[in-house]
Amino acid sequence: MKNIIVKVNNATQTIAEHNIITQDGKPTVIRAVQNANYELFDKAMGRAPNHIVTKRVGDDLHVSMEDDGESSDLIIEGFYDYPQSALIGLAEDGGYYYYIPDSGEVADYVTELESGNIEGQALGGEHQVTPWWVSAGDVEGFNAMPWLVGLAGVGIVGAALSNNGGSGGSSVPPVTEPDNIIIARDLIAQAEAAEAQAEQLLAAAAEDGVISQAEADAIVEANAEVARTKDAAQEAVDALPESVEKAQLQTRADDVNEVTVPPVTPVDQPVDTTAAQDLLAQAEAAEAQAEQLLTDANADGIISQAEADAIVAANAEVARTKDAAQEAVDALPESVEKAQLQTRADDVNEVTVPPVTPVDQPVDSDAPNAPTVVINADGTAISGKAQPGSDIAIDTNGDGTPDYTATADANGNYSVDTSAAPLINGETVSATATDEDGTSAPGTDTASGDTNDTALKHRLW
Repeated sequence: MKNIIVKVNNATQTIAEHNIITQDGKPTVIRAVQNANYELFDKAMGRAPNHIVTKRVGDDLHVSMEDDGESSDLIIEGFYDYPQSALIGLAEDGGYYYYIPDSGEVADYVTELESGNIEGQALGGEHQVTPWWVSAGDVEGFNAMPWLVGLAGVGIVGAALSNNGGSGGSSVPPVTEPDNIIIARDLIAQAEAAEAQAEQLLAAAAEDGVISQAEADAIVEANAEVARTKDAAQEAVDALPESVEKAQLQTRADDVNEVTVPPVTPVDQPVDTTAAQDLLAQAEAAEAQAEQLLTDANADGIISQAEADAIVAANAEVARTKDAAQEAVDALPESVEKAQLQTRADDVNEVTVPPVTPVDQPVDSDAPNAPTVVINADGTAISGKAQPGSDIAIDTNGDGTPDYTATADANGNYSVDTSAAPLINGETVSATATDEDGTSAPGTDTASGDTNDTALKHRLW
């Protein structure tokens, strides 16, 4: 791979330069200009390549800087539209020389190739002081151009230098274009070269799929050069009188445009996630604590109220620490790191609090105590205390059949009215209390024969 510079030289100066990277599969394409030499310069060697391979394709010249000539490194479009152009280079001795064919045949000179012909070319011929273009009408220029000398030797040079072969040998000056057209064409060539440079920078920047700020800035700068040179060329074209040449030059000027500057590829700035990570770690630890409490509570298959309360308190800590971590994550700029931390925050959750296992209360499975029995003084009422809610059966005549029934209230009190058959004859009254656990032993009291002197007996329950 070689790095070659192509300098486009007019009669006094270099008007454009193009960089060529050989063997990259992409030939550099430039447009030919009238009255110009194309100087080749190998940057590594510090001089021109000693040997090149040329091929004519239509009116375009293809040049390979490699001896195998398999691929074109440079294409000069329209080269054969301007027959006085030439390829030239700086030799080791410090002089400039034209490229001449390996065969030495006139037909193989660069300017004389037929379409499809391929020929190797090497520096040779007369030493030149400068690389500037010279007119074939100039005697020194004629002597300097070996292909024209060769043409003269075979009687063809008259087509380039003389008048229809008339006698007297008088020389007819070559037809030349007006200076304003030459200037306009040269300025357009510079604009085209600037456009090609911008396109090359764009292609190079896009190769890795990443556009750096420096690459974008270089393209912007190249676009500025395209605009500057195009404006200069347009001004020169505008100054030309209407003609076919002006129209052709205007078309070329219209085809010169800036390239689109691609957006700079965003580069993630370093994000300080320390605070958010610390808070997330606290939330994850709180979640782990709640999960451990839940595991421990489930170990014996019984969830106590204390265990449930501890899990509720742990969940509150999970919620508190997660809220603090989420606030820190929300404050971060959008980035890969933020997305990763958000995923961690989403994974922190409270645990499900299990229901407390019911605990059986102590059950009184014994029959109720015997109720108390109290007959009032005049034998018109029986009252007493018994198991709250128990059923009271009262037997007043000792036949074993209840004569009165009652239900003890919430405080255990009960009473029955016996005023319809007052107990005044010394009757023994018994009462039993019955609930779901059974029937109590009887409680008793005896009525006095004289109700005024009745001695009331009772058992406290």
